[in-house]
Amino acid sequence: MTETYLNTLTGSKRPIANKAIVILPIIALSGYAVLQLFPLTRWRSVRIVQENGPVELLTFAALLFGGLITLGRSWTWYKNENISIPSVLLALLGIGFIFISMEEISWGQQFLKFETPDTFQSINIQGETTLHNIEGMHGHASFLYLIFAIGGLCSYTLYRTDFGIASLDRLSPPPSLISFFAVVGIFGLVKLHTEFASVSAVYMSGVRWTSEVAEMLISVAAILYAVSLKE
Repeated sequence: MTETYLNTLTGSKRPIANKAIVILPIIALSGYAVLQLFPLTRWRSVRIVQENGPVELLTFAALLFGGLITLGRSWTWYKNENISIPSVLLALLGIGFIFISMEEISWGQQFLKFETPDTFQSINIQGETTLHNIEGMHGHASFLYLIFAIGGLCSYTLYRTDFGIASLDRLSPPPSLISFFAVVGIFGLVKLHTEFASVSAVYMSGVRWTSEVAEMLISVAAILYAVSLKE
C-alpha cells in the first residue's frame, strides 16, 4: 500500500529521487520532534536551529535561490508570451520567496551590523528589522504554515483536475510536494494549539524550535517547486 502511494505521488520518472523527496519532510520533522523529547538530545538539537545557525541559513538560501529561479522562469514566460496571468503570478511568487528569505535573516542585520530603525524598535518584539516579529504577528506563525499547506494542496487540486484552469496548469506544484504541504499543515495545527491553549513550557519550547525545521521544509519546497517549472 505504501509503495502504491509513493508511486502515485512521484510518478515513474526518477522514482528513487522523487520518493526521497516525498519522505524527506516526514523524516525531518518527526525526527527533530523526537530529539526534542529527551533532555540529553534537546539542547544539541536547539543549537542547530538557533539564529544564524545552519537550519536558518539553509532556509534563507533555499528561499532566495528559489525566488531567483522563479523570477527567471517568469521572465522567460513573459518573453515568450508577453504579459500573461501565469507569468505575473509566478513573478509575484518569486518576489514573495525573496522577501521571506530576507525576513529570515532580518534583512542581513546580524551580518551587516546595522541598527534597528526606531520605527521597528518600538513595535518589533525582538527589536529587529523584520515584519513577522512585530506586535500582533509575532508568535502566530501557525497561520502562515496553514496558508502554505492549504494553498499548495488547493493549487495542485485545482490545476490538475477537471475543475482547474488550463492556462494555470503550469503553476501547479509537482505531486512529490504534496507530503510537504501535508506535514507542514499538520504541524501548523499543532502550533496553533500551543498559541491558544494552555500547554507545558517544555511542550511549547519543543514546538517553537521545531517550527524552524518546518520553515526549512517550506524553503526546500520552494526551491524544488522552482526547478520543476517548465519553460
